Amino acid sequence: MKKIVCAALVAAASVSLFSGCDQQQGEEALNKLKAFFNAVKPDNLQPGVTTEAQIRDQMGEPETERTFTDGSKRLEYPRGPAGTNTYMVDIDAHGRFVSVTQVLTAATSRRCSPA
Repeated sequence: MKKIVCAALVAAASVSLFSGCDQQQGEEALNKLKAFFNAVKPDNLQPGVTTEAQIRDQMGEPETERTFTDGSKRLEYPRGPAGTNTYMVDIDAHGRFVSVTQVLTAATSRRCSPA
């Protein structure tokens, strides 16, 4: 997974360097990069069956990992750059998949209060 991400980042940097003269090509390259990152999403995860190791194998290493006092975890997977999806994957204390939530939605944005 790391090799794929690194290759995508190198490709994006190359495209941005060489397409500076053509804005349309730059936008097309960015859209392809967005599609790549958004394609790596949680599929075929079964609550109580899929293990944390299987999730990491499928989705890669999370950007952030939170461990709660009961031993459960939340793995955070932002899909970017400028991605439209960020997944929160919940794992129980036994290392089994519980749920996944796509948090970049209008509903979750409405729950946020001004600081």
